[in-house]
Formats: sequence, structure tokens, C-alpha cells
Amino acid sequence: MRKPIIGLVAAVLALGGYATADVYDRVPGILTLDRPTPLPAPTTPGPSPTPVPLPSPASALPLLAPMAADAPEPSQSKLKAALDAAFADPALGNSLGVSVRDVATGKALYARDGATPRVVASAQKILAAAAITSELDPHETMSTSVRLEAPGELVLVAGGDTLLAEGKGDPEAVAGHAGLADLAEQVATGLPAGTPSKVTLRLDMTYAAGPGYPDTPAYPPGWAPGDVALGFTQSVAMIGLAKDRPKPYVPSPIDPAAAVLKAFAGELTTAFGASGPAVTVTDDPATRAEPVPAEATLLGEVRSAAYQDVLALALDESDNALTENLARQAASRRAAMARSPAMLAS
Repeated sequence: MRKPIIGLVAAVLALGGYATADVYDRVPGILTLDRPTPLPAPTTPGPSPTPVPLPSPASALPLLAPMAADAPEPSQSKLKAALDAAFADPALGNSLGVSVRDVATGKALYARDGATPRVVASAQKILAAAAITSELDPHETMSTSVRLEAPGELVLVAGGDTLLAEGKGDPEAVAGHAGLADLAEQVATGLPAGTPSKVTLRLDMTYAAGPGYPDTPAYPPGWAPGDVALGFTQSVAMIGLAKDRPKPYVPSPIDPAAAVLKAFAGELTTAFGASGPAVTVTDDPATRAEPVPAEATLLGEVRSAAYQDVLALALDESDNALTENLARQAASRRAAMARSPAMLAS
């Protein structure tokens, strides 16, 4: 059997195991059983930990080994036997859907109720992570900047970071790595002489916005609105505050971007001081969908933690909205590359 098929089978089996572990609350996720929580067992001293060497950097390892030109055709009967046995686990329930295809030919090799739409929950984050790391440089960071569009007209430009600190950033943190107070101080220092006594502030939300923005829903249509309302996840945006991340039964703001804009206006007022210009916020779908001109003057910029650290946080905490944010950025990057042969060649 060819190596890609072996890798695909292993990935499917891993997903099944992850879903089972999620059901029994062994890993982060939304699947669970309605059962009482046992009391924690008394702690006893354990053996000293054994140091384990770190693996090679993930960026140097391919997701799948390349397929040999003379690789044999996969055996559908063996694949079926292996997957039927794995999916017979009663812990997976009776609503499992699977579709396996040959990556070389596109031929369907195995199907199990694959045409029925369903929410695949936390296991999909594994596949999303593979897609994200295939398109985004794991060492790259996200930019949040302010540009001077015209005298007295400031534009806060979203760049994907939904983990902004309301005050100063913490360079050792992932959530709160970049801070709005730091950005405001840069803007106050960079304002040109002759700035009017009143300035306006708007948002540019065109980064990775997707088709139809700003009329598209703030969360994927497959998500239950009640999960957003109860704080199990949040609206998906390309800018947000770390403190507004959802917690069960403590919902996030419906509009994370508006919360950032309000917080940043406050930080600007503080940074400008009593003798500085007054800040007026302008915010509506039309202004959000208007890209800042390329020639607008850059007044300040703060950058997030690296993509690899943000993705690790999303997976560790099973954060649906943060994973969706990164996936949309990856899709946007891929679309931009498809439109630009020069980017594809590089």
C-alpha cells in the first residue's frame, strides 16, 4: 500500500481515537458524556521525570512522505477491514461519517455515511492545523497597525490578532503578546505637527475578510448560535482582545472588533494626554470594508506571538474561534497565492 494511503489511514484512526478520548474528557473538546465527576484521587510522589530529547523542528518535516512513482494500488478490501474494525468501537456512536479517497487518482476507497452533513467537533482541529501550517509560516506573526489616512483621520488596521492586550503587551505571553497601550504610545509619538484638535478613528477589517464581507455571518453556519451565546465559542473576527475570549457561561462580546475599537480609543486618549487631540470613533459596515490606502502613513504597529504559538494555544484549549481565525487566514493566503503566480513561484 502506498505511503500516502498508510498515512491517511493512520490519520483517520487517530481522529477516531481523538474523538473517543474527547467523549471521555481525556482531551479538550466539546464531546462529552453526562456522568458525575469523580473526586480526585490522593496524590502520591511519583518517579523522577526522564528527560526526552526534543523532536526536529516541525517546519523541516513533511506532513506525508512523497509517493514513489511505482507505488502499488491500495487494497480496498484491507482498508475496509481495518476501518470497519476501528469504527465498530461503540464509544464512537452511530453517527460517524467517513470518506477516504486515493490522493493520486481521487478514487473513492472507503465510505461510511459520508454524504450526511454533520458537525465534526474537535477532531477537525487536527486537520485544520495541518492545513494552517501548510499555508502559514509558523514563525510569522500577525500585525495590528495604525495608519494616518488624512490629517486627523486614523485607521486601526486589523491583521488577524484576536489575542491583543487591552493595556501593555507581554512579550513572554501568547494571549496578550501585543498591547493596545503600546500601539497608542507609538501613535501619540508619531502624530505629525499640525494635527487637528479632534481626530477620528475607524477600523479597516478587510484582512482575510472573505467574500461578501461585511454581510457574512460572524460565525460558521454549522455552529449552534446557542454555543456562542453561552460562551462555548465566540464570533470570528480578525481582531479581538485576549480578555474577551469566551469561557463557559461567560460569553464574549458579540462584536469583538467593536470592543477593540472602543478600548483602543481609550488608550489613545490616555496616550495623547490632556493637551492632545480628542478622539471620535467612526464605526459602521461601510468604513470597516474600506481598505486603508497603501500610501497612508504608518504611525504604529504591534505584532502577535508566532503563528505556531497561537495555533498551539488554540489546540491546547480546543478553541474553535481561534482555530477558525487561523484557518481563514490560511485560506486567504492560499487564495492570494493562487491569484499571484509570483507568490506561488516563491
